Amino acid sequence: MTANCFHPGLVATGFNRNNGLLMTLAMTVVNPISRKPEKGAETLVWLATSPQLEGVSGTYFFDMKAKTPSLAAQDRETARKLWDVSGEQCAESWS
Repeated sequence: MTANCFHPGLVATGFNRNNGLLMTLAMTVVNPISRKPEKGAETLVWLATSPQLEGVSGTYFFDMKAKTPSLAAQDRETARKLWDVSGEQCAESWS
């Protein structure tokens, strides 16, 4: 089993359109420069189906290329806190 992550880029979907007038306006403005959903999904589909990625795990991708995450994303203490909070929230949702 492997686990990787990816950034789809700015994709023209309905995401964030239910977060108030300001966000709806912002998404309307950026929509013309956004990727089509098919382009946004391209790396995800590639990650799920590409035989060349067999055994690759723990990697961050953008546009089907491995990238180095930001320094903040590499902070182990922050990652541990996120893991702990996520575990707590998952446990609460199952109780």
